[in-house]
This record gives sequence, structure tokens and C-alpha cells, in this order.
Amino acid sequence: MLLAIASACVASPNAVATAGKHGPGKGAGQGPAPLLPSEMPGQVGGPTRELPFGLVSPEQPGQFSRVVYNRVPKCGSSTMITLIKKLGERNNFTVIVDEEFKPDSEKLANIIKGLKPRSFYINHCGFWPSAPPDVAWINMLRDPVSRTMSGYYYKVDPASRGHTLAEEAMRQQKGDPKCGCFKREFDTCVRQRRRQGCPLEMSSAANYFCSPDEKDCNPDLAIARADQRYTFVGLTEEYVRSVSALEALLPTWFAGASELLATIHDTRVTADRNDLTGTKLAGCVSNIAKRTLMEVDQNREEIEFYDEMKDLFWRRFSSIQRDDALPNLRMKSYLFHPMAA
Repeated sequence: MLLAIASACVASPNAVATAGKHGPGKGAGQGPAPLLPSEMPGQVGGPTRELPFGLVSPEQPGQFSRVVYNRVPKCGSSTMITLIKKLGERNNFTVIVDEEFKPDSEKLANIIKGLKPRSFYINHCGFWPSAPPDVAWINMLRDPVSRTMSGYYYKVDPASRGHTLAEEAMRQQKGDPKCGCFKREFDTCVRQRRRQGCPLEMSSAANYFCSPDEKDCNPDLAIARADQRYTFVGLTEEYVRSVSALEALLPTWFAGASELLATIHDTRVTADRNDLTGTKLAGCVSNIAKRTLMEVDQNREEIEFYDEMKDLFWRRFSSIQRDDALPNLRMKSYLFHPMAA
């Protein structure tokens, strides 16, 4: 859990690893140590648990005529879109990036129904529970605090949003001296908002696994959807492994993804330093700010949802490594910085 982390910094989403059929190894002198057969990552030397394998299987010929990536914001989707566009040219499919975000249930259903074969649809949108079985769903998740902090800096970043939108966001912040956090670092803003009694809820990633108008949406339902209806849900912090898993599970769409990812790994969206605000996206959040965020019930639920999804990620990733019918995982040895959007 976040509160148990000794360091005050949110972990970097860099990934440096190599892997083959028999599990993750070390690349460039870095990476996790080999795991015992019944150990989860993070459990080396500690209590072991049996892993239920056979959780995933690669697509069969013609199984999926369409793919939907209903992207959660600030989880590296700009990198994924760049990658998918390159894959569309390589693997002969059409990429549709919809900028009319969050369509309602009826509109979303009509959009997906109207997709032609070999279409890859991308949008910030919910899930369609009645989607036909020839539609594959994928997504990416990120540590909620890291995701919230990224969104905080992105909102006022002229390099990624343009000066007009960034300056408008700054005007709104300046006009709200109580809760606006004008020219404040994220950590300072969290503590200021708590002192002033301002809202501290983080946005929900779990909602993206529910229909836009689903009244009974909750983390348990979202986890069940991710487990039963999604081909794969990756993690921004494990971007290289996530892309490698997608390549193994959706080969007619993601063939060549690992090699192509290496050509775009140096590009980012949100700048580390913002000359307009004088702030730095340093990646550090104090334990006080973390505890403050965890005082909110919705935020605790979001952290618990992410922890469950991390567990699902590692179980599926491990099952891919152990399945001789799946392609070898190809993981390059390089530092990877995913785009922030």
C-alpha cells in the first residue's frame, strides 16, 4: 500500500527487463530476480501462494474483427495510440481515434456496431456490456496517486495542451484562492485543499469498466468485467510487459509491437518543468499528502481496485509465460518513459 512506502516518491514507470518462456530475467543489470513457481512479483522470500494459470489464451484466427481501447486518462494512452497507429500500417487494420469523449450508452453501442472489420476504436469511454464476442477490449491502468498527479500537471501544461487551454486553466485556479492551487506543486495543493476543506476525490478508473449509465457500478463489478470481458488490462508501470503480453494475446493486431515500442520510448507529453506555473513534475508525493488522500473513502476504494487489478495483471502475465502455446515474450532492455496522456 502507498502508506507503507518508505520513500516519498511515486515509483517511476520505467521498465528494464528481458524475458523468455521461463519468466522474467535481468536486463542491463536490472530487473526482478527470478521467481519461484508459486511466487507473485513482490513476494520473493515471503509467503507463497498458488497461481491459477490457464487464465488467458491467444486469439483464434478470425476471432476478433474489432478491438476497443476505452482508455483511462493519464495511463500512457498517448504512447499506446502512437504504437497502435504504427501497428495499423504494419498489420493492416484501421485505427479510429475518437475525440468526442465519453459518449452515452446508446451512442457508444451504435459506434461499436458500425465499426467495419479490422477496425481498432480508441476513446475515453465506458464499457458496452452487450458488445458481441468478436469485439476485443483492452485498457491500461496506473497507480491512482501517480495518475492524479499527472492529470494535475497536465491541466496547466502549455507544451501538451497549448497555451490557450493551459492559461484558461490557470485563470480558473487563480480565481479560486481557496481551492484553486494556483502555481502550487501537487503535494502542496493536496495539503492546502485539506486545510481549506476542499474536495480531494481522485477520479475513478473503475468507472471505465462499466456502462456510462450503469447505476450499480462499483469496484467489484469493474474487476469482474476486467477478468471476464477484457483480453488484457496492462499497467503503465509495467508498460514493456503490457505491450509484450498484448503481442502474445492479440498477434494479428499487435505483432511487432515490442520492436516498434522501442522506437518511440523517448517521447513524453507532460513537461517536467512548467515555465508558466514555475512548478516541476518531480514525481514525489509526501507521506502526509498520501495519508490525506487516503482519508477519502472513494480514494481508498480506488487504491483497492488498482491493487486487485495489479494482482490480475501478474496472474495473467505469469500464465502467458508458462503457456507453451503462446509466443515467447519479447522484452527489450531499455529505459522506457511512456507518454503521460
